[in-house]
Amino acid sequence: DKAPMEIRAAHITLLITIKWMTLNKGYGKELCPSSCICSEYLLSCVNTSSVLQESPRGAIYLRIAGANIPELNINSFLHHESAVNLSLINNGIQSLNKGALSPLKNARFIDLGNNLIKEISGEMFDLEKLEELRLAYNRIIEIPGKAFIGENLSILDLSHNEIIKLDKKSFINCSSLSYLDLSSNGLTILFENTFSTLPFLRVLNLCHNKLSLQSGSPFVGLRNLAILDLSFNHLREVTPVLLKGLESLTELNLRNNTILEIRSGAFIDQHNVTILNLCGNAFTTMSGYQLAYLRKLKSLFICDMPYLEGIYFTYFYGLKLLENLQIYNNPILKNLHVSQMEPFISLQRLNLRNNHLGTVPESLIKLAKNLQELNFAHNPWNCDCKLHWFKLWVENHNQVKVLDGNLTRCNTQDDVSVDSENYWEFVESLDCKEVNIEHYQLQNPFKIGSTALLECHASGLPFPSISWVTPQKFVFHWRNPHTISKKELFMEHPRAHFQNMTEINSSKFDILSDGNLYIKGIQKEDVGIYICLASNRISNRTANLTLVIDHDDLMQVKIESTLFGIAISIAFLLIFLLAQLINSVLNRWGCCCQEQLSPKYRKIQKMLETIEQYRSQQLHKLRENYTWQVNRIKDNCYTQLEKLRENYAVQVKHFRGIKEYRAHQLSSIWEQYYDQARKIREYSTNQMNRVCENYIFQRDRIRKFRIQQLIKLRETYKLQQQTLNKVLCNLPNLNIEHCKIGVCDKSDSIVFPNAVMKPSGFPSYILSSNSLQSSDNSLSDEYFTPIQTPNLKRSHSTDQSEFGKTPLAHKDCNFLMEKV
Repeated sequence: DKAPMEIRAAHITLLITIKWMTLNKGYGKELCPSSCICSEYLLSCVNTSSVLQESPRGAIYLRIAGANIPELNINSFLHHESAVNLSLINNGIQSLNKGALSPLKNARFIDLGNNLIKEISGEMFDLEKLEELRLAYNRIIEIPGKAFIGENLSILDLSHNEIIKLDKKSFINCSSLSYLDLSSNGLTILFENTFSTLPFLRVLNLCHNKLSLQSGSPFVGLRNLAILDLSFNHLREVTPVLLKGLESLTELNLRNNTILEIRSGAFIDQHNVTILNLCGNAFTTMSGYQLAYLRKLKSLFICDMPYLEGIYFTYFYGLKLLENLQIYNNPILKNLHVSQMEPFISLQRLNLRNNHLGTVPESLIKLAKNLQELNFAHNPWNCDCKLHWFKLWVENHNQVKVLDGNLTRCNTQDDVSVDSENYWEFVESLDCKEVNIEHYQLQNPFKIGSTALLECHASGLPFPSISWVTPQKFVFHWRNPHTISKKELFMEHPRAHFQNMTEINSSKFDILSDGNLYIKGIQKEDVGIYICLASNRISNRTANLTLVIDHDDLMQVKIESTLFGIAISIAFLLIFLLAQLINSVLNRWGCCCQEQLSPKYRKIQKMLETIEQYRSQQLHKLRENYTWQVNRIKDNCYTQLEKLRENYAVQVKHFRGIKEYRAHQLSSIWEQYYDQARKIREYSTNQMNRVCENYIFQRDRIRKFRIQQLIKLRETYKLQQQTLNKVLCNLPNLNIEHCKIGVCDKSDSIVFPNAVMKPSGFPSYILSSNSLQSSDNSLSDEYFTPIQTPNLKRSHSTDQSEFGKTPLAHKDCNFLMEKV
C-alpha cells in the first residue's frame, strides 16, 4: 500500500501488457499446457503441476498459481532465463535450494508470496537486475547475513512471516533499497546497526510485531527515511534516542502501542514530520511541550485511548501549520483546554466525535478561522446558554461543513425554554441574553443599630443568579426559584459561606425573595463595600455598594456611651459604700456574731475547711512527688552524663595511647631507618677504602717490579756494553779465518791503559735517580688513576732516538790505537 507511485504505475502498465498479450493464444500452442495461457511473452498457469519443465521457453512474464511445487532447485528455471517478471503465488513451495534462482539473470520482479518457505540461505537472491522481491505470507523465521544481494533491489516485502530477529548483516548488500516491509512478524528486538547499510530507504514498515525498543537507536543511518510505521507493537515510551537520526521523517505511526509518556526532546530531530498518529495508546493526560519541535505537523491523530482524561493547551504549542486534528473515540475525555495564545489559524478539519466532552472548546473554535469540516457527534453536550457564542460563530461561518449533524445531541436542557434533542437545532433556536444590572441602590448614611436594605436588580436570559460579598468576606447566594436546575451557577455552594466554602448561620444578614440583602443592627464593623454579582451561563456583571454610617450619630453614640459608663461607675461606688455602711452598723450592734451562726452553716464551713485542708495536703504531696521526680530525672541525667564523660575520657585516653604508640612506632621506625642508613654508609665507606688501598698496593707492586726490571736491564746493558767495547778494541788483531776454523778465541794479550768507560747509548731515564724515586712518591697520590709523566715519555723517546743515533765504539778504539 505504501509503495512508491512509480512502482504502482509500473504494475498497472504490466497488467495492461499482460491483458494485451493474452489475446495471442496461438503462440506455442503445441507446447502450451491445457490449463495455461501462452503467448509470445506471457505464460500464465493455474493449478498445474510440473509446468516449469513442460511450458514453452522465452516467456518474459511468468505467472504460476495453485500448482504443487514443493521446492525450487537449480533446474526449475533453466528454460526461463529470459523471464523478467516472475510470480509464484500460492504454490506450496517449502524450500529454495541454493542457486535455484541463478538462471533468472534478467529478472526484475519476483513474487514468492503465499507459500510455505521456512528458510532462506545466504546469497539466495544474488540477482543483479532484481528490483522488487516479495516474500510475504510465508513461514520464514530468520534472515541470514547477505541473503539479498543486488545493487538495483529497491522493494523488499517480508511481511506476514515468523521472523524473530534480524542479523546485523541481513541487508548489508542492499544499499539501493527504498521500501522495506517487515510487518506482521515476531520481531522483539532490533540491533543498533541493523539498518545502517540502507542509506536510501524511504519506507520502513514494522507494524504488528513485538518490539519494545526501550534502549538504543535502531534507526541510526536512515537519514533519508520518510515513512516509519511502528503501530501495533509494545512500545511504552518514546525517548530521544529512539528516533535519533531520522531527520527526513515525514510520517510517523505509533498507533496501538502501550505508550504512557513521550519524553521531552523525543522529536528534537524530526522537524519535517507532517503526520503523527498516537491513537490506541495508554495516555492518561497530554500536557507539556513534547510536540513543540514538530513545526511542520499538519495531521495529528489522538483517538481510541480508554484512559485519556484531559488534553492541555501546552500539547499543541508550536503547531501553527496544523490542518487536520482528529480527537475521537476517547470514552472518558472530558477536558480539552486550549489557550487563547495558541493560534490554530491553519486548522481545516476538526473531529471531536465519540468523546465525553460537555462543552465546546471555545478558544479552539474561535481561533480556527479556516475551518472547513467539523464533527461533534456522540458527545454528552451541555445544551445551555453557554453556547451563545457558538451560535454567533456558526452564523458567521456558513462555509463549515458539519459531519454527522443528526448524531450530535444534547445531554439535558432544563434551564432554557428550547426543547430539542438535536444539538445543532438547539444552537439555531437558542435565545439567550447577557446579564445587565438594571438597578442597584443603598440609602446612606445609616445610624448605629438601624437596618439597611441593599437593592440589586438584574436581567438576562436565563435569569441571572445574584451573589453578595460583604466586607467580612461572607458570601450569600440567591437563585431564581423559577429557573433552578442542576446546571445553575453556584448550585453546589452553600447558601451562605465563608471564602473557604464553610457554611455559616447568621441572623444579621438575610437574602430576600427578590435577591436584595437585608442587614439588621448595623454596627461599625459592617461599614465597607458590598459587591453584587449577577451571572448566568453567558456573562456576569458586578456592582459595588458602599455602606456608610452617619458621623453625627456616631459622635452622639460616643457621648452617650461615655456618660453611661460614668453613671455605671458612680452607681457601683455608691453600692459599695452602702454595703460597707450596713456592715459597720451590724458589727457595731452585734448582729453578726459567730455564735449566732446556725449549726448547719458551721458544719458546712467545717466541711469546706476539711476539703481545703485535704486539697492542701494533696497539693503538697503532688509537689513533693513532682520534686522527687525532677530530682530523680536530674540525678539520672547527671549519672548518664558522668558515664558518658567517663566513657569519653577512656576513649580519649585510648586515643592518646594509640597516638603515643603511633608516635613511638614512628620514632622507632625513623631511628631504625637512620641506623640502617648509617650502617650501610659505613659499610660502603669501608668497602671503598679497602678497594682503594688494594688498588694502591697493587699499583705500587707493579711499579716496584717495573723499576727492578729496569735496574736489571740497566746492569745487563752496562755489562754487554763493556764486553762490546773490549771486543771492538781487540778488533784489529781478530782473524776471521781463525774463527772459521774454531780458533778465533785465541789472541795475543794486549795491555790497555786505564781508561774511564762511559756508557753512551743507555736511556737516560733509566739511569736517572728521579725515575727510581718515583715509586715512593706514588704512595701519596690522591686519585686512583696512574700518573702519566710527560717528561718521562719525552725523555724515553729522546733516549731512544739518541740510542738509535749513537755511533759505534770503534772510533774510541781507533783513538786508543793511535795512542798505542
